[in-house]
Amino acid sequence: MIQEKDEYIHEYKRGKDWIESFTINFIDKKNKFFGFADIDYRFSKNIIEFTWLLLINGNKFEYNNQIKFDENGRKKKIADGNNYVYEILTPFDNFELSLNNDYIKSKFNISGIFPIYFFTPQRANSPSDQKLLKEIQLWEQYEQRCKITGTATIIDGKDKGLEKKINCFGQREHSWGKRYIDKITCLSRISIQFRDMAMLLTYIELDGAQFSRGFVSRKSGNIPIQNIDFESISLNQNKQSSTSTEFSYKDAQDDLDLIVSKTIHSLQMPLPKNYKNKFIKLINYSDFTIIGTNKKGIGMEDHFISLEKLKSMD
Repeated sequence: MIQEKDEYIHEYKRGKDWIESFTINFIDKKNKFFGFADIDYRFSKNIIEFTWLLLINGNKFEYNNQIKFDENGRKKKIADGNNYVYEILTPFDNFELSLNNDYIKSKFNISGIFPIYFFTPQRANSPSDQKLLKEIQLWEQYEQRCKITGTATIIDGKDKGLEKKINCFGQREHSWGKRYIDKITCLSRISIQFRDMAMLLTYIELDGAQFSRGFVSRKSGNIPIQNIDFESISLNQNKQSSTSTEFSYKDAQDDLDLIVSKTIHSLQMPLPKNYKNKFIKLINYSDFTIIGTNKKGIGMEDHFISLEKLKSMD
């Protein structure tokens, strides 16, 4: 069960794979404003990684930084100075986020508007995979649909002086635990905002086993998604962007359906040296359609996929 203390940093359990993350994404298609902001505590290295990216009118602004940290500190404000500031004003309800660099200054108010969903134990896609899951125990995580408002001002470059306001839905996530990065061959996360609900789908392949989890979130409450399959991904010729994806799923009410995305923006993200020429990492902002109901939404896709996995999907 989620508690107020879970909004802050958790006790570190030793191991190189233990990571704690805060993530926010937001999409305002009407105002051509897309973005995400990540904070990753990498305990074994005693560093915090700050990453954010904003797309405004098709122009990309981004920031990456690392700082040392005190692993015993539990603070309401996480910051690396003024370039990235995340503040928990009221747990589960109100937050502030400031993202700045030499070209842009921005500040956002984040309000939790739907009930938090705390993921139940990870679900495997087969009985044999379930046995492996008991041995590895994947990370803990909760998510919440939010209302995000704010302003970004371009302070240098060709659009200097341009001010852009946003008023949209977004998703915030807090997760902690062992990530087993070296064993993962596919990790895809889909976050979708509809007019009256949100959906989150996570699909993982690790050590040859398949795991998935997700939920449908409404103002009245949340419904778990029991099983997710990654059906397809369409890439451009140089495999540096994608045009569409398809995921099938079954929810806790035994409803089966297919979600199809059509990419608005696809961005190739940097990889560590030991993953280059072996994996791709893409962030997509996409339109989504639930085929069975023709329900349409907009959201963000995050794909970390090995080239071997891609070959098997051809």
